Amino acid sequence: TSAIIAQGMRVRHHHGNGPAKVLVVFPEHTDFNTQLMLHDQHLLNDKMDPAQTLAIVCHEFGLLPLLRLYFAYYPPQFAVQFCETEEEARCWLSSSVGSHAAA
Repeated sequence: TSAIIAQGMRVRHHHGNGPAKVLVVFPEHTDFNTQLMLHDQHLLNDKMDPAQTLAIVCHEFGLLPLLRLYFAYYPPQFAVQFCETEEEARCWLSSSVGSHAAA
């Protein structure tokens, strides 16, 4: 959502410029604006540096298929991994070498 994009910008500002390893957690009852599915959000926010890797943990059951569909429509220029837990996501981020595939 737009709040997540804003958070991504803050993360990059806090950690400096250049590619970042990003962990996004969608809690249960996440409100998702389906209008965001109509555009490649990364291209719309070109002031953001590219992520090196993105790990996503989604606890909102109905949102996970939408996220997978979004990344299928707008394949990122960085590695994306859907994880069951934050621990799994952090482990993947720390070991990832930036392979370019969404799982």
